[in-house]
Amino acid sequence: MDGAEPRGCSGFTLLEVMAALTLTGLVIMAALALYGNSYTVYQHSLARGKSENVTLLIYERVSELVGAAYQYPFYDERIRSFAGNASAFRMLTDREEGIAIEELTLADDKLIYKRESLRNPEEKREVTIFTGITGEFMYMDASVEAWSSDWEEREYPSLLRLDLKLHNKPDQDYQGRNYSLSQDLPPLVFPLVVGQEYGKL
Repeated sequence: MDGAEPRGCSGFTLLEVMAALTLTGLVIMAALALYGNSYTVYQHSLARGKSENVTLLIYERVSELVGAAYQYPFYDERIRSFAGNASAFRMLTDREEGIAIEELTLADDKLIYKRESLRNPEEKREVTIFTGITGEFMYMDASVEAWSSDWEEREYPSLLRLDLKLHNKPDQDYQGRNYSLSQDLPPLVFPLVVGQEYGKL
């Protein structure tokens, strides 16, 4: 009969089409969520690996610095052996290049190293060790067994502590939203044995 649909050629019903679209949408949403979670885990893994490298780098640099500490031998107080506050400390050091004043400063999200030779005051050097980092310096007063953010004593503190936070550059997640990761680094503690009684810190 003319106009009759061939047997077996009937199309999908509206209900079947809606069900198929719903299932497809659910699969896509699940895939996007899985991708988003995987991307977040990946970013945190990168940040954790970076923080470990940064911690090691800073620990080595500061260990080298405090290992060269020098006690000013005179009582005229013309030169301070050590002085510090929450954002910086400076100390006398004795290296192959000679006696110098060396300094570490936290400013403008940077950890900055400075050196000034006592033999030749014009011989100065300044290097940015790391960027994207904030924090503070703390000093152990052995006489009261307490940490202080300022040190003005003639003697060295018994311990130096760095509390640092690493700030990663802003990035975008898988949905294009901007974000920035910040991570506290483990506290770094360094003994300062110069000027200390042998066997005691």
